[in-house]
Amino acid sequence: MVQIKRLGVFQNAKLASLLYFIISSLVLMPFGFIILFTGGKTKSGLTWWMVMLMPLIYYVIAFIITVLTCIIYNIIAKKIGGISLELKE
Repeated sequence: MVQIKRLGVFQNAKLASLLYFIISSLVLMPFGFIILFTGGKTKSGLTWWMVMLMPLIYYVIAFIITVLTCIIYNIIAKKIGGISLELKE
């Protein structure tokens, strides 16, 4: 068994936030274009540019939350040990 003693804070945050950005872009961009071509506004008041901006907002939020999560993990892992993994060669 091996333990993950420390997580790279900014590397994990960059990766997680980029994944959130890509996935949310794939999901939300088509809706943004649909809203744009059907009048520019939904019944709930969302405009097309708000929907197009959401992936960027998700990117920032995912970065901040991943940084905080990694910092908390590193503090806890230092005191009680990290996640245990069994690796096979």
